[in-house]
Amino acid sequence: MGHQQCDKFDDIVQEVQVFEATKAGIKGLVDSGIKKLPRFCIQQSETSPKNPENGVELPQVPLVDLEGFEDGVRRAKIVEEIRKAAEEWGPFQIINHGVPQDVMDGILQGTKRFHEQPNEAKKELYS
Repeated sequence: MGHQQCDKFDDIVQEVQVFEATKAGIKGLVDSGIKKLPRFCIQQSETSPKNPENGVELPQVPLVDLEGFEDGVRRAKIVEEIRKAAEEWGPFQIINHGVPQDVMDGILQGTKRFHEQPNEAKKELYS
C-alpha cells in the first residue's frame, strides 16, 4: 500500500472508531445533520452506476424476488441471490414475499419508534 493509501485507510479507521464510540448508529449520523455519507459507509466498485448529472456513484441495493420460491430450480437461484446480496452488500430488498402490508407497516412503525428514542436508551443495545 502506498503512503497516500495508508493515510486514507488510517483516516477511515479513525472515522469508524469515532462512529462506534458514539453508539448512536446510522440514525445518530442523520441526526447530527451530515450532508454526505462518511467514506466508511460507501463501497466503491468499477461497476457502480453513476449519476449522469455529477458523475457521483449511485447505490443500488440488490433486489431479490421471491416469486416462484416453491420451485426447486428457482429456489436455488433465489438462495444464491440472497447469499450474494448479503455477502457483497449486507442490506437487500425482497419483493413478492407474501407478508401482508399491515404487518410491514407495523414493523416499520416499531423500527421508527426504536430509532427515535434518545441515544441513551439505545446505547445499552448497541453492538
